[in-house]
Amino acid sequence: MEKKQQATISACMIVKDEEKLLQGCIDSVINVVDEIVIVDTGSTDKTVDIAEQSGARVFYFKWCDDFSAARNYALEQIECDWALIIDADERMDQRIDVQALKEFLGGVDSDTVGVQVVNYKPDGQTLIHSERFLKRNKAHYEGIVHNQVVSETKPVSVALQIHHLGYNLDPETMAKKYHRTETLIWKQIEADDHNSFAWCNLFRIFRVQDKWDDLIRLAENFFSRVRSGEMESTEHAYQQSGNDLAYAYLQAKNYQKTQEICSDLLERVGTNMDATIYLAMALTEQNDLENAKPYYDRYFELVEEQRKNPKPTSLIMDSYGSEAVAYNNLGALMSRRGDKAAAEGYYKQALRENPDFSLAHRNLETTWQKLGEGGEPLNILFYQPSPCIRNRKQAAALRHKGHRVTLAYSVATLEQVYGIPDDEVYSATVKVPSPYNLWEIMNDYDLLHIHNEPDIQTVQALENPARAVPLVHDTHDLMTHKNSGNAILMPYALYMEHKANAYSDGRVYATAGQLIYALQQYRIDTAASLVLMNFTSQDDLPDKRLPKLSETHGGFHIVYQGGISANGSHRDYRELFQQIAALKLHIHIYPVFECAEYQQLDRHNKYIHYHEKTRPDELLTQLTQFDAGIICFNILHERQRPAVDLAVPNKLFEYMAAGLPVISKDLKTLHSLIDQYQCGIIFETAQDIKDQLDTLKAVKITEDHRVVMEDHIAKLVGFYRSVIGDYNAKRDQRSGKATPGQDQ
Repeated sequence: MEKKQQATISACMIVKDEEKLLQGCIDSVINVVDEIVIVDTGSTDKTVDIAEQSGARVFYFKWCDDFSAARNYALEQIECDWALIIDADERMDQRIDVQALKEFLGGVDSDTVGVQVVNYKPDGQTLIHSERFLKRNKAHYEGIVHNQVVSETKPVSVALQIHHLGYNLDPETMAKKYHRTETLIWKQIEADDHNSFAWCNLFRIFRVQDKWDDLIRLAENFFSRVRSGEMESTEHAYQQSGNDLAYAYLQAKNYQKTQEICSDLLERVGTNMDATIYLAMALTEQNDLENAKPYYDRYFELVEEQRKNPKPTSLIMDSYGSEAVAYNNLGALMSRRGDKAAAEGYYKQALRENPDFSLAHRNLETTWQKLGEGGEPLNILFYQPSPCIRNRKQAAALRHKGHRVTLAYSVATLEQVYGIPDDEVYSATVKVPSPYNLWEIMNDYDLLHIHNEPDIQTVQALENPARAVPLVHDTHDLMTHKNSGNAILMPYALYMEHKANAYSDGRVYATAGQLIYALQQYRIDTAASLVLMNFTSQDDLPDKRLPKLSETHGGFHIVYQGGISANGSHRDYRELFQQIAALKLHIHIYPVFECAEYQQLDRHNKYIHYHEKTRPDELLTQLTQFDAGIICFNILHERQRPAVDLAVPNKLFEYMAAGLPVISKDLKTLHSLIDQYQCGIIFETAQDIKDQLDTLKAVKITEDHRVVMEDHIAKLVGFYRSVIGDYNAKRDQRSGKATPGQDQ
């Protein structure tokens, strides 16, 4: 067989101050190209050093506000058959057959070859076809900004992607980039007011900066001039400007204008991905499902066609990769119609297209809340070696709603731990000394809900070969974070945490941060995941308000309730409490378990008060007599910070339910919630508390701060029903049974 001729390739780049991004670009092309040519236009950082150390041939060009001049100078330096045009903030896709690419370039007749460029933005992806392979001495650039390739042949395409990261940089860098680009575009327009491509690029730079009023005003003037015959427009500029104007009206909530512009574009050209989905969105906002859905369906078809058979186009496809948005919008339409089941299906599809789509997840949780408000009672099995407060609050709320909750335990009951009779919370309790005992009973229930810590209970239940019931894993804390400093336990914790999160049928997390972490680490199915925080139990709300100690005894009284230790761990608060007392602020301690060392502090310091262990359903009434509640964790090593940064202790909501403002350590999730509820202050030292006393006293805790589990438990029930439905559908599919609505 005759060997095909392989072309040689030069990576061709112009750069300035790209030390943060350049190496990544070079690494992505180093095994594809035969040489790297880099033209520096005035870097003051380590860009040139990085280029030289990577083996690139480096040249210098004095910047003159003209991208084409710099590009053309770089093209003059290449020594290979073809130039690959790539920027420092771009990456060559690694799914590339280098030999096939070089053989293709060795035999192609055209002087330019286009590829797909995927732009990554904070709100998603866009796609554009761009000529990136230029034959040596056969093509050049024109235009000072958004330069265009000029050659004597029509471009052809190759199935290859370049990933552009330049829209996901920090805000300051992006602002400088936009300002530079906008300045150069205005310079083009001043030189030629009839340059439709320059106007089109101006509208684009307005769009990425959210300058909707400017975009609408100038784009309407542009189209007026084109329609009157005062100026001509290329087809590219007409469609791209139309898409951007339609989107601007969408942002301005002028849905009728969006509809008019998109209808005009589609009538003119027949196929336009962005105009199709913008029209669907405008119809969605007008609650017109019948007319919106066909456009969404057409949009899905266009995206699929582009993926399977990419067609060269100069248009930026802003909606490429926006299927999740489309499914979410369809879910919203169905929700407005009252079709909760259909809405749930669309929201799940949105999350399976984009697991990070927080709006779709919030909408799905709202739908679960509605779905959980009715239906037959569920028979649920909770398992935890010794039930914790979160377990107890969920179980109590479920029973209040008529569901049956059985507690399986292996170490201790609720009454043994907290003094609360088990039959006040659970329908029944059963001791399971080993995993095999749990295996024997789990299939008698509609769903098995396992609470960590640790995660091994979930893994053991998953290993039951006869399991015929869906399993939900509830993450109270991430065990890898808790064991991050233990070289022996960490691999074990990582294995268990991965298995529990990745392989359970559903997942519940105490905070959104935990869900995001699990998604990043284990690629969990967010469509089968729920965030349910540690809200207060209705049963625990104060039945009366006690007189404030500050009014009867004077001073300022802070309360801490929860776990304490005297072993130097993250719950050893003796030093902090003594520092608070030294400032003549009273600190009251309500422990979960007795601790003699704190009793000793009580005996020797009149500002430290140790109280007897109190039942959770009686505790909040006691808390009402204090002035503020404190949340404190000791960060002994920075490796512990992720664990506490993602945690929200029960006491946050319990303090608010008792009417107390909150004093919290500066931890990520807690800080966010303090800001959200406007319920307290953040501190690092005891002196910080003293300095902010006036601010703390001014905090008003109202009935709106009283957030109870019972108000959110329907969301958990709806989630259960969803998990059960998905589990049964998968089981039927495996067994060959038809699901409802399918033919046998």
